[in-house]
Amino acid sequence: MTRKATALFVFVLLDGCVNFNPGPLKAVGFEHRAQSKKEGGVEISVVALTESETRDATDVDLAREGIQPVWVKVQNRESTGFVLPPIVIDPE
Repeated sequence: MTRKATALFVFVLLDGCVNFNPGPLKAVGFEHRAQSKKEGGVEISVVALTESETRDATDVDLAREGIQPVWVKVQNRESTGFVLPPIVIDPE
């Protein structure tokens, strides 16, 4: 992990004509399991959603498609903005 990062939230793109009715993420309750690391004024929290959390959050059975959603929260309290280039993110 680099010393500094920016906010990154990845939305899952779905194929075909699927209804996407996400629930409020706070209501799903996965944040309490997140692993966090803080360096300076930047804090990053990450958690992989379970199958039931994924259904609650997205109203879609992503596990059936072999998709494992990961929630990422970045809080930057530094006076400088930062960029996380897509090349450092595993496309799989």
